Parts: sequence; structure tokens; C-alpha cells
Amino acid sequence: MVYLFWGFLFIFKFPFAYLTFSKWGLTFGLPDFVGFILVWRGLTVLTPESRSFKKLIPASMVFIFASTAKYVLTMFNLLSSDRMSTFVVDVLYSTATLFFCYLIVRGIRDMEIKRNAEFYSAQLFRAWVAVFVFTICSKLPVNGLKLVGALGIVVVSAMFLVRMWDSMKNYKNCIEKNGPAVE
Repeated sequence: MVYLFWGFLFIFKFPFAYLTFSKWGLTFGLPDFVGFILVWRGLTVLTPESRSFKKLIPASMVFIFASTAKYVLTMFNLLSSDRMSTFVVDVLYSTATLFFCYLIVRGIRDMEIKRNAEFYSAQLFRAWVAVFVFTICSKLPVNGLKLVGALGIVVVSAMFLVRMWDSMKNYKNCIEKNGPAVE
């Protein structure tokens, strides 16, 4: 769970959501692929806890490569000249990432059932729904909604990460009491 928490911190980029800088004609920012590498590691560690995690490992590898490609394209400003392709890539990438995060929350719910413990999957799901709604708002081409979406994402991403932190702590306590899961 530790890897999942830190991975989500990089994926959601909280509190550095829009921290980018340009140097030598290149644009640098906080890379998503680091988060996906951490999530991949977390999924491999948690495979005995839920079959869902085992099924998500190939998808996490795809996200590592896709997020690396997106980072490189953004760094070299290769998409910035075509606003429509930038918009389409951003919407598809955001949608896929959010769906992937939803599946991880479902895996955490499976862990709760298997271990009969509280890992806050219901609260994680509600925070995920809020992230989803504000992400949609931030992608719409209406300036007021973009601002509301961007501000909302910061707040609800923090809520999601706080619940992930709580989930991680409860999982650690559960492991200390009951030991690691076996497949």
C-alpha cells in the first residue's frame, strides 16, 4: 500500500499539480511515469491480497510506457502546436488514468472483504468520483468551468490522498496483526 500511496501522489501531482518550467526550449514537470512505476510495484506486492491487482499489472506497464511517451512529447513541445491533438490526447489519457485508479480502489475493496478490515474503500471511491467530476470540468472548453475544475481537483485529490494514507496505515496495522496474505 505504501507504493500505491506514493504512486498516486505522483499521478495526481498533489500539491504540485501545475508545477512546470521551461529551459532550453524544453518543458519539464512532475512525471506521471514515476507514479506508475510505484503503482506497478505496489500491485506486484499486493497480488496475494486481490486477483484484481494481479490483473492490473499489465495495464500498469502500459501506463508506464504511455506516460513516459506523453512526458517526452510534452517536454519537447511536440503536441503544443496542434491544440486539437493535445486536447484529445489529454482527455483520453485522463480518462484511462482515472479508470485505472478506479480499478485499484475496487481491489482495495476486495482486500477489505478478504481481510474483514477497514481500508476506507468507500471513502476512496467517493473521493475518486469527485476527482472524476472535477477532471471533466477542467477539460471542458469553458473558462469558468476550467477554473472550477482545476481548483476542485486540488482539493479532492488531497482528500483522495488522505484516505489513501489512512488506508495504508490500516493495512500496515492489519499486516502486523495477521501477517501477509497468501494466494
